[in-house]
Amino acid sequence: MTRALLVLAAGLLIAAKLSAQENDKQELEKLQGEWIFKGVERTTTYTVKGNEYTFDFMGKPSKVTFKIDAAKEPKHIDLTGPRGTVRMGIYKLEGDTLIICTGNSARPTDFKAIQGESGMMVWKRTTK
Repeated sequence: MTRALLVLAAGLLIAAKLSAQENDKQELEKLQGEWIFKGVERTTTYTVKGNEYTFDFMGKPSKVTFKIDAAKEPKHIDLTGPRGTVRMGIYKLEGDTLIICTGNSARPTDFKAIQGESGMMVWKRTTK
């Protein structure tokens, strides 16, 4: 009986992990396409393909890879920049608006920019 319970528990854990992976895959699909960020000094276009996005930075192409965890609340995103620097963040997708808030040393818990601690980007979808 104990062995059967262990097998059942292991099966439930595997199913939960697969379900979370499927949820992340579906959420990742929602992020695909072209986005635009309008800043004070310039407008930047981001193209999301798979688990990376590309953009021009000072006239040079740049790439950032990311990993999401859509099961968290708020949803988590970890960004790895061209130099390998990882920034932990949170994100939310509201229609054609993607809001990403990243922390300098820790993952933010709220969607607000705090000078010296966190930054926030608001992207608008242009195409899918």
